[in-house]
Amino acid sequence: MNFPEFFTQASICTGKDDDAIDCVCPTTPEELKNIPKSKCECIFNDLRGSCKYCIGEPTDDDECICPTLPALLETIPKRKCDCVKADLRTDCQPIRCVDSTIPEQGCICTSTFHQQGCICPSLGLELEGIPLTVCECIEKGDLRSECTSGSGFVSVRITLSLIVVSVIIPTFVLIF
Repeated sequence: MNFPEFFTQASICTGKDDDAIDCVCPTTPEELKNIPKSKCECIFNDLRGSCKYCIGEPTDDDECICPTLPALLETIPKRKCDCVKADLRTDCQPIRCVDSTIPEQGCICTSTFHQQGCICPSLGLELEGIPLTVCECIEKGDLRSECTSGSGFVSVRITLSLIVVSVIIPTFVLIF
């Protein structure tokens, strides 16, 4: 083992039962092989199974590290790695909200349950009964009264059309 001189006084962790509580962890993957992750943290290229990323194979260690990127979780069952945001696994897809709690995979707002943080539906018909403070107006098919008259996309378009017709077009006529 190659340790700086000040470590030679301390006990080096070996993975045996008689390791000192304050032993110093080795710094190479080979020397860490028999030492539990609870004693010495994982390092780059660590050879211990519990320090490898889960890949969804039967050979995965019981304590493998779950990836955090959704695409890398596709082959790993939910019982092995919890759902993450934007998870692509079927059992991690958002469901319709059924109460005031939001599950880890998220839930789609409904007219009955539409707490802050729920996922807004993409179909206008499904937005009925959901306040604008939770889900903003969408451009097509949003039938909520706030989105069809007096505010939202429709009124902005009408206002812009009126400005173009009453100000910009007459200005061009006068110039040319």
